[in-house]
Amino acid sequence: MPVPQEMNFIVEQASCLFLTMVQDVSFSGLEL
Repeated sequence: MPVPQEMNFIVEQASCLFLTMVQDVSFSGLEL
């Protein structure tokens, strides 16, 4: 079952946003 291009784009955007939030949280934790 092939994945639609739109769905693949949404998944990539969500993953990138998730990684960015995780990095921000870890960086603020180190600073605190």
